[in-house]
Amino acid sequence: TASSNDSPETILLRLNAFLQEHNLESDFVTMVLGIIELDSGRCAFSNAGHPPLYQLSPDGRFNKFATTHSTALGFFDNIRITSETLQLSPGDQIVVFTDGVTESVNKFEELFGSAGLEKVLSGLKGSHPEGTAHAILSAVREFADPQRTRDDTTILVIEFLRPLQS
Repeated sequence: TASSNDSPETILLRLNAFLQEHNLESDFVTMVLGIIELDSGRCAFSNAGHPPLYQLSPDGRFNKFATTHSTALGFFDNIRITSETLQLSPGDQIVVFTDGVTESVNKFEELFGSAGLEKVLSGLKGSHPEGTAHAILSAVREFADPQRTRDDTTILVIEFLRPLQS
């Protein structure tokens, strides 16, 4: 459905309808869906019940996009989905992760949380995507107690290199 649609809202609505119709083993799906215009760096995205998306600049500054644009998919018919747009500059990274990152627990039963993630992000200047993902994963592993942390940990980092020339 993504190849024939140009809005995150439309794609997620169709995915929600598919999940409702097929009643899969999983009760629901959370996700962030973004569409990057490669000629401009404009990224339209929707967050369906997923942890926040971060935009990381080469100088280590970051923006947190915590708005949830709909509930998780697969729960309800006729959900309302919105989206928002961010502007990528050359070298900017988009950081998306599962809740296994922020919900990792240490031996004192404290969460890594957004604060732990943001501490890692603020220390990254000029990092490449693999380095960003590795820094986050290393910090989570160092923090977490393997006996208390049971959730999956997935990290996706996308770097916008430059606008395509038309």
